[in-house]
Amino acid sequence: QIVRRSCNSPHLLFLLKTWMQTTVNLAGVGQSQQLGQLVDLSGAIMNEETFLMEAKSSSLHILAESAFCFNKTLLSYFFGDYDLAIQFIKTIQSQTSMKRSDSFGLVPTLLFFQGASYTSILHQNHRKKNLKDAAKILQTLEKYVREGNPNVKHMSLLLKAEILSARLSNQPQLNRKKSTNFALAQAAKQVYFNAIAAADAANNKQFQALSNELAAVFSLNQGCTPDACEFMIAASHYYHEWGAHAKVEQLKSKFPYLFYDHSTTKSWTSRKHRMLQNATRSLERVDLRGDVGVADIGSSSFWQ
Repeated sequence: QIVRRSCNSPHLLFLLKTWMQTTVNLAGVGQSQQLGQLVDLSGAIMNEETFLMEAKSSSLHILAESAFCFNKTLLSYFFGDYDLAIQFIKTIQSQTSMKRSDSFGLVPTLLFFQGASYTSILHQNHRKKNLKDAAKILQTLEKYVREGNPNVKHMSLLLKAEILSARLSNQPQLNRKKSTNFALAQAAKQVYFNAIAAADAANNKQFQALSNELAAVFSLNQGCTPDACEFMIAASHYYHEWGAHAKVEQLKSKFPYLFYDHSTTKSWTSRKHRMLQNATRSLERVDLRGDVGVADIGSSSFWQ
């Protein structure tokens, strides 16, 4: 209601509907916890079918449909429907003049979610092509960083960490030597820490939450349950600050064993500082210039 009263443009208000409904879905207001309904942009603010019908007859139909697809991408990714997220990103790419040379605006964010969706799917089906596609997107994001976009560093680092994690989980399928596992794991761990630090520096709640969540899943897959707990608690803190209460409930339902009672322990910020120090010390004992390193991700030999 506040947005409606303060917005003088009916066209802008129409475009903002998708963002407002996305906010409601993330907050879990009046929504079922079923995945389909969490991703559905029908609720207190708008109805999907009605919006799309009105968009077709609007002078802003391309913007309206792109806003719809962008917010569907966010919901699909954050609630775990990665194939659907990729589908909506490709719809935007086909409907607009979106080019990878556009380093500002929503292009980097869409590319990040496309790459992150590829790596998330890869954990499930081990499709080698997804890893290569994600690596190409990473190269583009790193190019944006070199060009001076200050809002991309945390995205590029997090995608890099996810690629290393997916690479590690696909060791048996890609037939790499076991001696590389430790170096890969330590590289991924350090890049997750760097991604968290970059998101903190940008004060981006969305990516502070997501980077901690993905670091928690990585730690869990590596058998480091205490670290996973630390990261997941930090993720839930940031998701709450972002207003994504439905996401927190989803995480608690999926990983109940990571949400222990931490009321008598140090604050999560103190724990995070300690973990960063420990990770830095452990990384100092690892030479990443040998079998594999973070910089090798884009090389052709890395995929053989």
